[in-house]
Amino acid sequence: MSPRSTFVDNLFAQPLPTGVQHHMVFGYRDTTVPLASQLHWAAQRQAASVRGFDDDHIAILEDPLVAQHIDAILRGR
Repeated sequence: MSPRSTFVDNLFAQPLPTGVQHHMVFGYRDTTVPLASQLHWAAQRQAASVRGFDDDHIAILEDPLVAQHIDAILRGR
């Protein structure tokens, strides 16, 4: 997915509906997807939280700290 694509631009053309939140979780050791692509400015602006982890593209999927963070979000903490 190209970060400068019409698709990505359209994702942020309108804010999310009232009551809908998104949280950004990213790995800052990721060499597959550059940080600039992971941290699109509009996504950061609309995010309820932005949290980086010392993980790469695959490790973030198995990181217990990431799982704890997502669990806390889902539980409303």
